[in-house]
Parts: sequence; structure tokens; C-alpha cells
Amino acid sequence: SQENQCLVYHRFSNNLHRCRIDFLQLKSQIRVKLKIIGRMSTNTSKKLGGLDMDLFEDFSPPDKGLNPGEEVVWDQRAGMAAKIMIGGTFCLVFWPWVTLVIWGWLGPLFANVAIAFFLLVIFITILDFVNSRRTRYYFTTERIVEARGGLIRTQIPLKNFQEAEDDVHIIVKSTYREGANQFYEIRLKDPVSRKVLLLTGMDEDARDTVLGILKSGSAV
Repeated sequence: SQENQCLVYHRFSNNLHRCRIDFLQLKSQIRVKLKIIGRMSTNTSKKLGGLDMDLFEDFSPPDKGLNPGEEVVWDQRAGMAAKIMIGGTFCLVFWPWVTLVIWGWLGPLFANVAIAFFLLVIFITILDFVNSRRTRYYFTTERIVEARGGLIRTQIPLKNFQEAEDDVHIIVKSTYREGANQFYEIRLKDPVSRKVLLLTGMDEDARDTVLGILKSGSAV
């Protein structure tokens, strides 16, 4: 009947009006939360030594990424992490024999688990190798930058290391030897933001250069 149609239309209109009000309230709440997040991001950036810490910015000196007056004073391609390199080498060399031993002692189920584990380690090793070839460290007159594929992954203001302490904020670890050359990893912990940057594949000359820049607190 016409009365029922009017009643249905009236209910539909009320529900539509309520949905519109709910939508407007939700939209207002989202705006407020986005403003809060924006303020938190701004405050965090200020706490991190006054340096914009946005990731994935273009950084391919000398064409892209440098600030006016900023210069690169030292750079080097990254090396593989020692633990991953050793673990991957072990798996590549010994996984067939280990798998056969496990198959004989524990059966095919455990052997398949071992094969899956070895394949995972080999995959991680290959991935780390590819990433290391695409990663480069830059020490500029203003900051320390880790860039991968021409994009910033990590950056720390160089001035933050003026008061850095050895074995706390700057940790040097011998990793492996290749012929007559000894290689090191240098773990940098920003005294201000607590951000950690690991420099891998450093030979003795690179180690001495990096430590000299950090201890002077300036690359100039």
C-alpha cells in the first residue's frame, strides 16, 4: 500500500541520514589523528639532530641528493655481512652431505626440513650479496648516508658523533681475512637518535678513514 511505501521510504531516509552523520564523524576523527601523527613526525625529526630522516629520497652524488654546499669526502660500496657470508658458504659446500646423514639417521621427513632450511639460508645469502652490490656508504661534510640503488636507507648527522664514545657508539669488529687483507665491520650507534648503522666490508684503510672522520666530528 501507499502507507507502507511511505513508511519504508521514511526509514530509508533516516538510515541514510544516520550513515551520513557517522561518515562525517569518522572523517573528522581521521583528520584529527592525521594531524597528531604529523605533529609527532615533526617532533621526532627535530629530536633526530635536526636532520630530515625521510627514507627513499634520491641520493646519487654528485648529481642528486646533496644539500647546497655539501660535499662527499669519502664513499665505498658495502660488503656482505660476515655471518651471512660464512653461513651461506657452509650451506653451499656441506648441505648435500648433511642432508644425506640426516636422511640415513632420521628419515626423509627431517631430511626435507633440512633441505628447506639450507635453501632458505642460500636464498638469504644471495639476497644479501645482491643488496651489498647495490649499497654504498657516503661520508659528506654534513652526514653519514647509506644508499641502496640510489635511494637513502639511513642517514645520521655527522655532528652527532662529536661526543661519541668508543666501544659504545663506535664498535669495530674484525670479521674475516682475504689474502693479506683484513676486513672489519663498524657498528655506529647515533648518540642522539640511537639509530644503528652497520658498515660492512671495511678494509684497514677504510676503517682508519672512517674512524678519523668520526673522531674529528667533521669531514672537513
